[in-house]
Amino acid sequence: MKIKNINTFFSKQLFILAVFCFQITATFAQTREIAGRVIDQISMEGISGVLIVTEDQSSQTITNEEGYFVLNVQKMDGEILHFSHINYQSQQQKANDTMSIKMELANIELDEILVFKKPLHEVFGPAFQNALKISEKGDLYKTYVRQFNVVNEDKINVADGLVHFYVNKPSKTPLTDLIENRAFVNAGERDEENSETETILMTLGDDFRDILKVGRAIAIITDALQNTDMYECTVRRKVDNDNTKIIVEFGSKEGLKKWKYFQGYIVFNDEQTKVLEYKYQLADKYKDNTKVINLLIVKAQAHDIGGYAVFTDNIEGYHLFYKTSYIDMSIFRKKKGNFRLKSQVEVVVDEVVKNVEAPKQKQYKGNLFTQKSNYQTKFWKNRNIRPLSSKEEQILKQLEEKK
Repeated sequence: MKIKNINTFFSKQLFILAVFCFQITATFAQTREIAGRVIDQISMEGISGVLIVTEDQSSQTITNEEGYFVLNVQKMDGEILHFSHINYQSQQQKANDTMSIKMELANIELDEILVFKKPLHEVFGPAFQNALKISEKGDLYKTYVRQFNVVNEDKINVADGLVHFYVNKPSKTPLTDLIENRAFVNAGERDEENSETETILMTLGDDFRDILKVGRAIAIITDALQNTDMYECTVRRKVDNDNTKIIVEFGSKEGLKKWKYFQGYIVFNDEQTKVLEYKYQLADKYKDNTKVINLLIVKAQAHDIGGYAVFTDNIEGYHLFYKTSYIDMSIFRKKKGNFRLKSQVEVVVDEVVKNVEAPKQKQYKGNLFTQKSNYQTKFWKNRNIRPLSSKEEQILKQLEEKK
């Protein structure tokens, strides 16, 4: 009888000890924030668009236009970060709370130039198809969405939120559930011009329910690869740190008559089966030739149009991680005057959950500015998204103070 009691006593003590150890482990396994800046080792200027990935590919982020980044990781010690950019030599560094990374320009002459017998849009056709099929029925994309609208350089609207996208049919607009959000519409003022700005953005197709779709960008890129009379393309294989990628750079030729031509690049895996990254914008040499086009309610002239996206490919699957699109244009109105509008929308995918049944609710339409702020937590913290630039931080701070 005594032996039984002693065994029971020790069993309870072991259980308590196990719970205590689990709590300690959980405490040390909490997310750790790593911040830093990536700069060119010659110019000492920040490098935009550097991709930072943990060694196990569980976390990743990108630098902003000033080279700054913030990355949240689970491991506390010994985490190795990989830094890559198509124009620089990739490198890896042990993670520290504050990091300063200097990157050296890549020697492109060492890359292998690839020539294919088939047209490029056919060579990379399977990769484009995989990119277009990243979403399947039953997918739940848990995301963070952010949007900046700047009117005439002085009137600025900012909105962001946690958004769940439920995919019912990949070709259709997903069901959107706005979990938490905040909106600063010109320091809290909602007037006729803001309403018209929203209408213009909707006319241009910037309904944020479509932000996960990459079809428009893929169509622009495949058109550039296919139309050899208008575009020049270079394909090279880049190998560094045992990591091999195929990079296709494209740009418009001289002497073209139209204006809507693009330049940019697209990155594939070495097997040429998946898109890893793309970036495009209006061709520099034709930006001065843009034409005034008629929209439904106004006329507009584009000064720049562009997009950038990063895909993740790990044990959790192949899906979109980060996407941004932007437009810079002048709006011409007969009675109310003209204005300049710059708009940028970003999304970072926090998690993709498979085989989820979409809730039955009214389909949401619009953009983040049409909803009043409903946040209860600081949901914008601890997200692996491009950090705001110093100018954007200042703008947001001023809007928060006024509101």
